[in-house]
Amino acid sequence: MHSVGVGLFDMGSEYYCFSSDITCSFPANGKFTADQKAIYEAVLRSCRAVMSAMKPEPVGAELRCL
Repeated sequence: MHSVGVGLFDMGSEYYCFSSDITCSFPANGKFTADQKAIYEAVLRSCRAVMSAMKPEPVGAELRCL
């Protein structure tokens, strides 16, 4: 991996019809570049917006419109 590269782990599991997924990224040298940080923060804001809008039995289209 290059010293300015970004590592990405995309992991998922399934157990008796329940599934889960997590993706995490990290800078190879311990510090994001300005562009990498901007992308990371945009994705984080999007993720948090969806999580805060979740409720029992949400309509998928509602979450995609955030």
